[in-house]
Amino acid sequence: MKLRLKRIGIDTHRENIAFLAYDDLTGRALGLHPMDRIEVSANERSLVAVLNIVEGSVMPVGTIGLSNAAFGKLGVNDNSLVEVAPAEEPASLDLLYNKIAGKQLTSHDFGGIVDDIVQGRYSKVELTAFVVSAR
Repeated sequence: MKLRLKRIGIDTHRENIAFLAYDDLTGRALGLHPMDRIEVSANERSLVAVLNIVEGSVMPVGTIGLSNAAFGKLGVNDNSLVEVAPAEEPASLDLLYNKIAGKQLTSHDFGGIVDDIVQGRYSKVELTAFVVSAR
């Protein structure tokens, strides 16, 4: 789905956060929910962001807002058209579940997890689970 990008000036300290109007969420039947991961793409760049829903007139319908961190990483101008889609689960998530279940992981497995973390594909909950399971 294509939406207009709006810089909304919220400092999330390196967190990629996206803001979508409640009316867009319900009116377009996107199948998205608050706190879902979405992929935002433009000009061959993309990022994964956590979705927050905004009520009222803060976010116009047909527009997606990005935190300062996400806006800077995407590298496009305000009011640009961007593609928005549900993000795929990180490729290494099954490895994390195996680690939580007490299975041994190889160094290659850990490398896959770390790569997904560095690429911003893990949520805070998944990061926490990884740290706790790595004890």
